[in-house]
Amino acid sequence: MLKKQTPVTLENIDKLLNKRLNERFDKFEAHFDKKLDENKEELRAEIKYLPTRKQYYEREDKTMGELKDLRDEVAATNDLYEKTNKRVDKIDHHLGISTSVVF
Repeated sequence: MLKKQTPVTLENIDKLLNKRLNERFDKFEAHFDKKLDENKEELRAEIKYLPTRKQYYEREDKTMGELKDLRDEVAATNDLYEKTNKRVDKIDHHLGISTSVVF
């Protein structure tokens, strides 16, 4: 028994190429979908420990509040230091000594 041969025409070549391209595309699409799903799962596993936006902003608000308090404290301490240093300089000048020199 001989197999009937298909005549070589542009239409037959087009059908054959389309069939093969579709098969390859389907394989690629299945592979791509599988990889995409794997990467989604990996990403979900990695980000599950990250805080929510609300938790993040609450922590940032607390940190910024502490930073503001610290800056205010530093400013107040610097002002107090400058006033005290001026008083010490006046006393030094009045007594004729210099306490800024380390012995």
